[in-house]
Amino acid sequence: MKTNHYYSVTSAVQFEIRAPINITIDVADIELKINEKQFLSEVKITIPGNRIETDGLAHKIIKFITDTFFSEYAHCCEAAKYKVEEVKDDNDKNKISECIAFIHNKVAFRKSIKTMEELNHKLSTYRYLNSSTPLSSFADGLRATSPIERYGSFFKIIECIYTPRNRHMAEDLKASTQLLNLINKHKGLLEIISAEDIIDNLVLLRHNCGHLKPNANRPIGFTTSEQAQVKQIKDALPLLEKVSRELIQ
Repeated sequence: MKTNHYYSVTSAVQFEIRAPINITIDVADIELKINEKQFLSEVKITIPGNRIETDGLAHKIIKFITDTFFSEYAHCCEAAKYKVEEVKDDNDKNKISECIAFIHNKVAFRKSIKTMEELNHKLSTYRYLNSSTPLSSFADGLRATSPIERYGSFFKIIECIYTPRNRHMAEDLKASTQLLNLINKHKGLLEIISAEDIIDNLVLLRHNCGHLKPNANRPIGFTTSEQAQVKQIKDALPLLEKVSRELIQ
């Protein structure tokens, strides 16, 4: 048995590829359908197994596909499942339909996909297996409208790749030469000169974005109602986004 998962896609991702588009990600066969204006409009994911067995994997794969397109091609790429089809053989099909709410996103920039080689690289099984988790958090950050939520999603990528071994997160992160080099590369976006001091600041902001204890002995926590707090987050976001983007490549 295999199961087909069908997703309608609202997208500003434009393709210059004219041939039928079929790729493989892990154990799934993927068919991308392009409309008459050359925009991605539908994705069909076929996975061995029944609906219950394949539902979680289909969700992860469609999220990987839309996150890739959203973060690298156009800030508008959302999918909604509209049909599930269990196929036992050519003559025996069981169809189940479901609806999922559409999520609106603005179009911030657009790039077209020019070749199958480019598409196969961006949606490769290797990239799916090794990068789908941090990529998901990065795309969630791009989608977020709150600077605090945006910051938290981007910082999760650093946590994911440089998992701290103890509670001294800043010191653990400073031990990474790669992270220090990335911060030095982009530190012109902040007034802080030292990469180590930037890490201290990023970690402190992460704590303030993740907690809200205004009445504690040592108050902690930011909200968007405080202009000065929002400014601190917004000042740090350009560097954090650039570092995060390089880490998921």
